[in-house]
Amino acid sequence: MAHRRLITSSLLMTGTIALTISLAGCGSNPIDNAIDSASDQVAENGTEEVIEDLSGGSMDVELDSLPEGFPANVPMVEGDILVATTMTGGLGYTVSITVGGDTATATEQVKADFADWEETSPWNDDLQAGMYDDDDWGVTVSVGDGFTKDTSTVRYGVISRAN
Repeated sequence: MAHRRLITSSLLMTGTIALTISLAGCGSNPIDNAIDSASDQVAENGTEEVIEDLSGGSMDVELDSLPEGFPANVPMVEGDILVATTMTGGLGYTVSITVGGDTATATEQVKADFADWEETSPWNDDLQAGMYDDDDWGVTVSVGDGFTKDTSTVRYGVISRAN
């Protein structure tokens, strides 16, 4: 019986070693991938919680996506959403988006996107910002340099006009 346990343990150990070596040789180690994924999720959740705590719980934070309830009629440039916030009750939102290209290109896109909206404050070229209204929302938009040489960041502040 002891001999059989030794053989079973040896086979189990050999199988475990073989599996580990074969997975490591694939270039994608599922253990490392699981750890990386968990670390990314902890960092994202931690960042969201810190911002929400600093706001006294009056803001909800989303990384990489628009918040639930964001008004569909507010035009947005196409790009990668960095961070978005929602004020309690959906009374207002902020969104930061990274886009390819320089600030002049991003500015022209924003102006074109809001062509059908009322311009409540003329576009300020020094600040690279403008304000627009429709019947439901007031929007402040600004454009600035991105994190890399070939990008720009477009920031939206959206406030409900209902209140």
